[in-house]
Amino acid sequence: MIELSAIFTPVRLWRSVFEVSLEFEVVALLLFLGFAGGCGLFFNSVLQRISAIEKKIEESSGKISNLGHNPNMLEELKDAMHDIVSDTLENMQPPTAFDHLAGGVMQLIQMKLMKGMDMMPPQILENESSV
Repeated sequence: MIELSAIFTPVRLWRSVFEVSLEFEVVALLLFLGFAGGCGLFFNSVLQRISAIEKKIEESSGKISNLGHNPNMLEELKDAMHDIVSDTLENMQPPTAFDHLAGGVMQLIQMKLMKGMDMMPPQILENESSV
């Protein structure tokens, strides 16, 4: 006679395989739903940011269009720039002999300091040693 435990063993085996498979499917489904929910939240935040940027663009374009009602604005800007440049050029003075002398002395002082700090370029050092 066939023992009943021998018949039920394959059934138990298939039942445990089915339970493991079902648990895996449930876990996979939960992971998928969690991923999909995370993606949904991400895309929702992206859409909110895009709508905020579009609102800022509309506000800025409205402000820019309000500036366009002054047709003389460009001419006024050109005149202001011309006044600034002409004032600067009118107030310039040619360099005096003292300016040239001070510039030469400052260059000598700078070369001496650079030589003392070993910052002299090599071609200047070679030219100085040959003189």
